[in-house]
Amino acid sequence: MKPRSPSGSDPPSESQARNRPRADLPFWKKLAFAIPTALGILLALELVLRACGVPSATHRRDPFAGFTPQVPHFQVETEAGGTEVVTVAPNRRETLNDQRFSRHKPPGTFRIVCLGGSATYGRPFFDHTSFAGWLRALLPKADPSRKWEVINAGAISYASYRIKGLMTELARYEPDLFIIYTGENEFLERRTYAGASQTPGPLRDAAGLASRLRIATVTQCGLELLGLLGTVENSRHAGIQDEVVRIPVYAVGPEAYTRDESFQRQVLAHFENSLSAMVDIAEEVHAGLLFVTPISNLRDFAPFKSENRGGLTAEQLREWKDAYEKGRTLSRENQMVEAVQQFDAAEVIDDRHADLLYRKGQALLALGKDEEARRYFVKARDEDICPLRALSITLETMRRVANQRGVPLVDFERRATPRASHQIPGDDFLCDHVHLQIAASKMLALDIMVRLAEEKFVTVAPGWGPTVVDEVASEVKAGIDGSRYARELYHLSQLLDVLGQTDQALKRVEEGLRMSKGDADGLCLAGRYARKLGRTRVAADFFQKALVCQPGAACAEEGLGALLLDQGHLQSAIVHLSAAAGAAPDTPSVLNLLGVAYARLGQHDRAVPLLSRASELLPNEPAIHRNLALAEERLGQFHDAVFHYREALRLNPADLEAGAGLKRLTAGTVGRGQGE
Repeated sequence: MKPRSPSGSDPPSESQARNRPRADLPFWKKLAFAIPTALGILLALELVLRACGVPSATHRRDPFAGFTPQVPHFQVETEAGGTEVVTVAPNRRETLNDQRFSRHKPPGTFRIVCLGGSATYGRPFFDHTSFAGWLRALLPKADPSRKWEVINAGAISYASYRIKGLMTELARYEPDLFIIYTGENEFLERRTYAGASQTPGPLRDAAGLASRLRIATVTQCGLELLGLLGTVENSRHAGIQDEVVRIPVYAVGPEAYTRDESFQRQVLAHFENSLSAMVDIAEEVHAGLLFVTPISNLRDFAPFKSENRGGLTAEQLREWKDAYEKGRTLSRENQMVEAVQQFDAAEVIDDRHADLLYRKGQALLALGKDEEARRYFVKARDEDICPLRALSITLETMRRVANQRGVPLVDFERRATPRASHQIPGDDFLCDHVHLQIAASKMLALDIMVRLAEEKFVTVAPGWGPTVVDEVASEVKAGIDGSRYARELYHLSQLLDVLGQTDQALKRVEEGLRMSKGDADGLCLAGRYARKLGRTRVAADFFQKALVCQPGAACAEEGLGALLLDQGHLQSAIVHLSAAAGAAPDTPSVLNLLGVAYARLGQHDRAVPLLSRASELLPNEPAIHRNLALAEERLGQFHDAVFHYREALRLNPADLEAGAGLKRLTAGTVGRGQGE
């Protein structure tokens, strides 16, 4: 007889015992079953959202900046026949080249979109001679098997995070390939990063990966609707605006740029994030992507701004400055061995001063030590306080992202270097610090085409070769408006001069003169720069040629008058300056020089009205106020002289001559009370 249970009921049979539910599973087993199930559901949801065309979160919100600019760069217009055409929006025509293409890509067309900053745009020139323009001319000859369309979307002063936003917009227009040339403008705008810099790197990386998911997009939209997350339009966490707000490069004083390594790390992290987002954008529209590393002028362009490293004592700074200045003096005297010795002594004290590194590189280059010189030029670029050239770490970031994400790369920085003079890129490749010469843009286009052939985008025709390339080059050059291109070089030269790069400014003007076949404005600019560099005979020759080109040209008469004034030929100077004043009345610089000439002749009564008028026309020029004060002092107009000495010192506290004049008058050493 079977025993009864304590409750009095019969015990379960063996079959009942086998079918009875087991005790709860261990937590780890539950987790092992739940995780794959949840992941499967999320994966299915992600695939559904992708199929529905939901974009990734990186399209809507930059994890560093907090937003993606929403002001469109392009607009769709409908032509008379009903064809939809994409054009540059009116408010973007100062930033982008004029581009026009069909909203719907014509059959058989391969559409390439080139993106980047002003180097992609074609600065200092235009789209026609940019690397995009060269591709447009070369591709049909290299591969006539398909129709090629090359859109130049290079945007002046755009950093990578802005390029990413522009790329998102252009992804709507059926691109087949994006070409990205970027890295120079990352420090052009002063951005703030809110909490981004405090976020641990691994967490930020994880957030970046999550932002590629469509689920993240839906989550963001939901949180915005609930009011738990600021909308994209209202987010400005990084102080970034829809329009570029540049730090003025010509104002490279303490208020504009200073050494800030924390900020540099943040910018570079943002750069890497933007590059990775570009990969996502291209993948989402099934377009190809090609990264290109930019080159910069190492050999012929001094750093924009230098700073001594922190922590130096007053004695160390004195010793450093003494060695640095001696080195520069010896360099000017072409005593390069001794100059390097002085630079070495300065470098022992401070090896982070960009201009010291650059000057040492120049001296080493003059001694034929090209490889060592190149290393110093690279260090000088990387220590530039105003880093408007792609830094070594910027280039390495692009290479790393390309490698990690499987993006083809044209490493133009490494490809161009062996082809440069002394194997150091300089003004043979670049017009200034980053903008390509026309020949360098052609070289880059050809390098890109080689890579496109390797990636099977291009099938090179049998007849393709140097002869065809030369034919295309002749066609491109024939389409250049020489006078228009020359004017752009003249504008560039004026910026270079303001930045203290007068020698480079003169070279750019000389290039412009070759393009324009000679014009008075360019010849006068060249003469002005030559005079500033102390090349008196060269300057006089430029001014004389300007007068042949345009008889009576005010700028040439002024230039010759200034040279004669420098040499003490006062009467001859007055003849030319008077001619300039007659041709261009109320030109402050002419009136100032003419007033100085009369003052040196002792004719202060004639000098004062001229200088007074010059100061009215150009009230913020301290030299004019000082010259006027000196003339007024000689005439006994002491009250007026005191006023203008003070103005000169207000505008330039370092003006020693104005300080001495004010001291004379306020101390009562001359004509007390006569000016009242």
